[in-house]
Amino acid sequence: MGFTFPWQQWLGRELKETITHTLRDRQLYDPLSLDPAYGERLLDGLERGERMQSWSEVWSLFVLLNWQCRTGVEYAVA
Repeated sequence: MGFTFPWQQWLGRELKETITHTLRDRQLYDPLSLDPAYGERLLDGLERGERMQSWSEVWSLFVLLNWQCRTGVEYAVA
């Protein structure tokens, strides 16, 4: 068996402030046509330590919002 990264711990402790700041920034959701309530639900689940809460969902949304912030790319409906 290989090494398992402690993502749940990192997101809930070491990276908590950064993750929370990003997922609560409502302005980052608009250009991607995403609902900020989704980020709030993910944060709530992470803070409560819900077993059904996937760390990968939190991390994926964090990376997507960060990418959008840095590149300025917007979702456009054709």
